[in-house]
Parts: sequence; structure tokens; C-alpha cells
Amino acid sequence: MHLWRTDQPKIMSPNLNQHIPQYCGSCWAMGATSALADRIRIARRNAWPDVELAQQTVVYCVSNGCSGGWSSEVYDFAQSTGIPQDGCQNYVAKGSGKDCTAMHTCQNCPPDKDCYPIPEGEFLRFKVSEHASITGEDKMLAEIYQRGPIACCIDAGPIMQWGYDVWGTPKAKSVFSGSPGGSCDHEISVVGFGEEASGQKYWVVRNSWGTYWADDGFFKVERGSNTIGIETQGCDWAVPIVPDVLKPQVNQAYHLRWLTLASMGVATILHTKSQIV
Repeated sequence: MHLWRTDQPKIMSPNLNQHIPQYCGSCWAMGATSALADRIRIARRNAWPDVELAQQTVVYCVSNGCSGGWSSEVYDFAQSTGIPQDGCQNYVAKGSGKDCTAMHTCQNCPPDKDCYPIPEGEFLRFKVSEHASITGEDKMLAEIYQRGPIACCIDAGPIMQWGYDVWGTPKAKSVFSGSPGGSCDHEISVVGFGEEASGQKYWVVRNSWGTYWADDGFFKVERGSNTIGIETQGCDWAVPIVPDVLKPQVNQAYHLRWLTLASMGVATILHTKSQIV
């Protein structure tokens, strides 16, 4: 299995739940920002301080917010405007994509005073230098191997209840298969790939339905058979620009490598791109 990980701590950003504290169709924002945050870690050699992106700002500012969107639109926003860190906005699972005020971009709430927007220039925005879409097993493999996780669109129907049913059982670490094709209705991030001892190939995917789904929020899906449309519905990648103040020092110790984890049942991240709810 090939995963973007480091010795301490791991490269992958946390698994989240898009539907807390209320239902919100923001998988497109979760998948795109989680893949981009992983790539920022890779570019920074996993240096301190850690960087998480503000998914809530994206939901306020991009596409149709909780009513759906596309990962490519997240990367358009990142390229033109930039995404602040999550310390600017707690995730609240609401927004229409048309609420992009200064307050909804970056704010602070001091004691005994009203919340106020942080002035532009007094917080960081993370941008990308380029982004594009790809399809097909070979291009997906090459992009993940060379630069890190990607955001992809899948058909969520076959896996939705399956993930809840298998959580906490040995089946959670099995490879999901048997549902080729389908519609594009859910966004995930693909963080790696591997092969079972039997020869069955798979992608490692990170979902955004919480850690009580499948393998603590991750799952493996059969690779090369277009299971749940993962190889044809479209994936997006972006190249992050690391702000000068966060570029790792030349003498900073780091260990970034591909690990072959034949004995481990965890995870890469899979992400899909589509307007989903």
C-alpha cells in the first residue's frame, strides 16, 4: 500500500464529518480542502506549525455551499482568492456559497464584546499555482505518487449504508467492489493505492461522514474496474503555494517517504468531485 505519511505525525489531515452540527452537502469542499491540506503538509515536509484549511469559509464563499458544488470551484477560489486557515472559521455546516463577507472569511470573538472580522492582510490565505482535472487509473496513480492526494467524484449510493454496516468489523478493512460506474454525486479524497495479497488492486479513500463509518472514515475501493465511478467521473488536483513565513527551514529534520504497509488495514484518501448533498 502506498500512502502519504510521515513517521511522526502522519501527513494526512483529519477525517471530518460534513453533517455536524447539521446536515450540509459540503463533501465537495471537504474533499478538495483535505486533499489540498495534505499537499501543503507534503510541500512543508510536515513542519510545525500544522496547517488546516477553513472548510467553512469555502462553504460560505464558493458554489452553492451546503446545496453542493465541485472541487474544481474550490481550487478556482484558492487560485484567485486563497483559503484561510481553520482558526479563522469554525465549521458550522451552513452557508449558500453566496455569503462571502469579511466576517465569514476570518473573524475573532473576544470576551464581552461582539465578534469582528479580521482585517485583510492580518491572516494568511493559502493559494494554488495551478490546478486541473484528470480521469483514468494511470493518470490518477501518477498524480498521487508524484504530488499527493487528489479530490474525486464517485457514486455514493452503493457505499453509504455499507460503511455504517461494516464499521467496527473486519469487513471495514476489506476492498469494496462490485458496483462499476454510476453517477457523480459525492466528493472524496484519494490518498493512496495498494494491492491485496490476492492481487486485487485498490484505492485508499478518505470520506467525510465521520469516524464511525467504514474504517474510521476511510475505505478501500477496487482499482481498475471503475467501481463507484471513481476512475471516470473525474478527479481534481492542485499545487499549493506555501507562504514564505511557513516554508520549512533547510536544516529542519524531516522524514517524508512512501511506506509499504502490507500488514496495516488503514488508509488512503479518496475524494470525488460533484455537486453532492
